[in-house]
Amino acid sequence: MSRALVAALVAFLPVAALADRGALSLEGGAGVSAPFLPAPYATDAKRLRVTAPSVWLGGRYALSHSLEVVASGFWEPSVTAWHNAANIDSGGSRFPGTLNHSVQRFGAVAGPRLVHGMVWRVSLGLDVGWSQRRYSGFRHIDVSTASPVAYDLELRDFTANNFLLSPVIGLEWAGGDHWSVSLQPRVQLLLGAEATVVFTAPLTFSWSWYL
Repeated sequence: MSRALVAALVAFLPVAALADRGALSLEGGAGVSAPFLPAPYATDAKRLRVTAPSVWLGGRYALSHSLEVVASGFWEPSVTAWHNAANIDSGGSRFPGTLNHSVQRFGAVAGPRLVHGMVWRVSLGLDVGWSQRRYSGFRHIDVSTASPVAYDLELRDFTANNFLLSPVIGLEWAGGDHWSVSLQPRVQLLLGAEATVVFTAPLTFSWSWYL
């Protein structure tokens, strides 16, 4: 009985042997993303946290038993945002109200991963990449009356491209010789136009070949 318990602990606890050198893996999955959006065109509105599903697809290669390189693409479908208490200045006048619009996002990232463990693997990395947000369908609504009505403001659709910097921490379960499941929460810093922070946590399935 004691020997069986020791064998089970050895199988499931991380050990010094680490990851699989030469492993090429393809992975895909989905998760939830939570960007903190600034209100476009507004002067003093608070950032709005929205949630959106996210889809991820990528690959990784193990340069050594403890170092991998990863490249991934992601896509978040269009969601609707409502910015309350948003003031927009236009034509020398200020228009208070609620700003409504749609936004979707996609991008690509790449970076290194330090990996520890065999069956259970803990990883730590840093991604760099590019993110694009597409804003559309703007309406600024006067909500000060019993019957809200949209202002007749010309608020054009636009695209925000950002340099992306993202620390990553992950937990992976290698349940078979060729497949694994991992959860990799990350904080994405979007730098540049409409700069903001995005929290995202994709759950992915991987299949590996050994070169």
